[in-house]
Amino acid sequence: MRALILFLAASAMLSAAVTGVVVNKTTGKPQAGVTVTMTKFGAGGMEPAGSTKTGADGRFTFETDGGSAHLLQAEYQGVRYSAPMGQAAGAPLELVVYNSSARVPEAKAEQHMIMIETNGEELVVNETIVFSNPSQSTWLDPKAGTVKIFVPPAAGENIMARVIAPGSMPVDRQPVKTATANVWTVDYPVKPGETRFDFSYKLPAAAGGVLQTKLLNAAASPKLVLPTGVEAAGEGIVNLGSEPTTKASVFDITAKELKLTISGSGALAVVPSNEQESEGPRIRPIAPPGYERNWKWMLGLTLAFLTLGFTAHYLKGTAAAINKRKV
Repeated sequence: MRALILFLAASAMLSAAVTGVVVNKTTGKPQAGVTVTMTKFGAGGMEPAGSTKTGADGRFTFETDGGSAHLLQAEYQGVRYSAPMGQAAGAPLELVVYNSSARVPEAKAEQHMIMIETNGEELVVNETIVFSNPSQSTWLDPKAGTVKIFVPPAAGENIMARVIAPGSMPVDRQPVKTATANVWTVDYPVKPGETRFDFSYKLPAAAGGVLQTKLLNAAASPKLVLPTGVEAAGEGIVNLGSEPTTKASVFDITAKELKLTISGSGALAVVPSNEQESEGPRIRPIAPPGYERNWKWMLGLTLAFLTLGFTAHYLKGTAAAINKRKV
C-alpha cells in the first residue's frame, strides 16, 4: 500500500501542470496576450518545452514534467523577460514584464569607466557604462539604439560589446554605426534596474599611442583606469591615487573630450580569488593582458568593480579626501 501511495504521488508530480501569471509592472495589472515559452535543461542541454499565450487574466498553463528544471521567458513589446522556474508543487509562478518606450528620462548613465591596457604596440581600450533605470518602463529604441559610444577611426570596425541586464547572463551584441561620424550604438533594452554595457576595441600604439575620444552618456563621475606601467598625459584627467590591490591608477575625467598620449606597457593585475576585502571593495579577478585575450570572453570579466561599488565607495572617499586637502 505504501509503495502504491508513493507511486501515485510521484506520478502526480510528474504530470503536474506548470501555471503562472504575467504581471505588467508598469500598469500593475495582469497582462493578456503575452507569448510565454518554456525551456528545460535536458541531457542535450537547453531544450524547448512548449509555448503558450496568456489569457485575458494574464494566466498561462503548461502541461509538462513538473520534476524537471525549467526557464520561463515572456516576449512583450519587443523585449524578452526571463525567470528561472522555482515553483512549489501547485503554486502559480509570476513572470514580470514592463511597457517599452523609446524615451525613458529616468534611465541614465550612472557610471562610465575607460580602462587602457597596452603592450607598447597596441592599445586595448575597454569602456564600461552602467545604466540605472529606476522607472517601471523599459527603455527600447530600435531606430536610434540606446547606449552610444565614440570610437576613434583608427580602431576600424572591429568593436565588441557585451551586455549584462538585470538578472540575466552576459549577452554579446555587435555595435552598429550611427549617422554621426565615429559614433556607434547598441540596440538593447534597458530594463528597470541596472544594465551594464562593456565595449572593447584596439588602437595602434606605435605612432605615439594617442587616445582621442568623447564621452557621450553624461555619467556623473567618469573614471580612467591605468594598470601599473601605463601612463597618460593630457588635459581633462585628475589623479585620484591607486587602487590598493591591483595598484592601478585611477583618474577623474573632468572633460567631455579627451586627447591622451599613452606610454609604457601593462595590464590589470590578477587578484587572487581568496583576496579578502577587509579594507574595502577591490577590483575583481581579471584575465591576462587584454591584447592576448579573446575579446568576447574578456568583456564579461573586465571592469567588474564598477558593479561591486568600487567607484561609489573607494573613489568617492578618495575624491572627498582630495577636495578636503584643496580647501
